[in-house]
Amino acid sequence: MSRTTEQRRAILEALRGSDRAVTAQELHARLEGVGLATVYRNLQRLADEGEADTLRRDSGEVAFLICGGG
Repeated sequence: MSRTTEQRRAILEALRGSDRAVTAQELHARLEGVGLATVYRNLQRLADEGEADTLRRDSGEVAFLICGGG
């Protein structure tokens, strides 16, 4: 399991607070002080660890949703 950092907690909180699947860019726009690369890296880790689901949008973008989030 990955070490939980302040940035990871902020990403998780934002993802849990979303009522729909969001892209890394959308999440990044909501967060202050968290770089886009950090958002991408953490979202991928969450998906790899089974905490987040990934959905491919018609545009080809990958969106993320907390598992069990609907």
